[in-house]
Formats: sequence, structure tokens, C-alpha cells
Amino acid sequence: MQSLDAARIVALWEQQAHHHGFERTLGLLEAACPELSDDERLSLTVGECHRALLRMRAQTFGDTLSASIDCPGCGVELELALSVEQLCAA
Repeated sequence: MQSLDAARIVALWEQQAHHHGFERTLGLLEAACPELSDDERLSLTVGECHRALLRMRAQTFGDTLSASIDCPGCGVELELALSVEQLCAA
């Protein structure tokens, strides 16, 4: 698996813009796992697909997934950071 450069990210965005859901996932999996045939990609479990896409994201943007949201009850900002590798290993 390789990291994606800016040109490849833009190309994927343009190629997948008209696709939805499963079709978009298959297009991204092709970029994440070019060594697999179409049939092999179709036989991946949901978990295997997510791991492959998360690892491609980590190689492209770094291992940390960061998120934040405001609590609807009290308005306090909640922050979370996860390691892709730790998440995939779980």
C-alpha cells in the first residue's frame, strides 16, 4: 500500500464524485489495495475494507485520527484522538 500524493487524491475525488456508497468504496479500495483483483476486493469483509481504507488514510495523512464535537447538553467541546494502527489492531 502506498500513500497518495495530492494529484492522486484529486483524481480519486473526481473519479468517485458521481458514485455513491458501495461503488465509491470499491473505487477507494482499488487505490488502497491495487495488488488485489476485483474479485478479491469484493470478497473482503466490511472490517477488512475499513482496515485497508484506514491504513491508506494513515499512510497519506498520518496515523492520528482527531475529532471534536460540542456536547449538546452543556456546550463543552469534547476531543478525541485515536491511532489508526491501534484501532486496526483491536
